[in-house]
Amino acid sequence: MIFTSGGTESDNLAVKGIFWSRRDADPARTRVLTSAIEHHAILDTVEWLTEHERAAGEFLPVDAYGRLTVDTLQGALAERADRVAVISVQWANNEVGTVQPIPELAELAHQHGIPFHTDAVQAVAQVAVDPTLVDALTLTGHKLGGPVGVGALVLGRPGRRHSRPARRRRPGAGRAFGHPGHRRHRQFSRSPSTPPYARSRSGPRASGPCATT
Repeated sequence: MIFTSGGTESDNLAVKGIFWSRRDADPARTRVLTSAIEHHAILDTVEWLTEHERAAGEFLPVDAYGRLTVDTLQGALAERADRVAVISVQWANNEVGTVQPIPELAELAHQHGIPFHTDAVQAVAQVAVDPTLVDALTLTGHKLGGPVGVGALVLGRPGRRHSRPARRRRPGAGRAFGHPGHRRHRQFSRSPSTPPYARSRSGPRASGPCATT
């Protein structure tokens, strides 16, 4: 777990870090796949990589419920999956609450040997979230009763550590990180009675394609 100044910095650290690492290992890997309805922390990051790092950012369409389907991702991977550096899909949408099929999308990515990142800021403590399904997961403290300006990037799947610290200026709100308030995160994630990141005051909410967050 890498502590950051919030969700924006965690998203930047994950997508840029994995992109740079994968491209350094194989210069042909310049494609960055994400959905068209991501949080701007991801959309802006992909656009920045496209403009400044010669990445090929691709914003995949969603269905009428706001879901990125497995078939859509499969179609994108059918065209030179060997050139994809990273895939990033938000676990739950911050505007309409759509919960994405992250387990299936991540599994498809891993079948092609591609690291998968998810922004789970809106999903943690609202629906069951298993960080071991993905390579990198973004969360933030204020969604869990912690302080504003504290976030984290959770790296999962041992042996798949593709990310590295982002270069250049740190993105995000610029607040201090490593805040003591993140003790709440550690206590929360260690709870033996619930799945990782699945507890909320009123219990998990979401049945069907959408969940209010």
